Amino acid sequence: MLGQRLEFHPPNSERPATPCTCGHSARYVELRSKAVLIAVGVAECVRPYYRCEHCHRGQFPMDVELDVENRNFRPGCAA
Repeated sequence: MLGQRLEFHPPNSERPATPCTCGHSARYVELRSKAVLIAVGVAECVRPYYRCEHCHRGQFPMDVELDVENRNFRPGCAA
């Protein structure tokens, strides 16, 4: 199943922000894609991107949830 697509939707209007490590809130900016190596091949992951207006740090909460933060493979799939 090569070419899978993991697609997440933009946040709803009830929660357009996520906590930032600086103590402020990071606001939703847009959806961004990333190729991720999974057990069955490469999947395109489209996930929400947030940016803090205070510290200017960007973050992808779904990367943390999927355990692909700062890498492009799931644990156990590294070559």
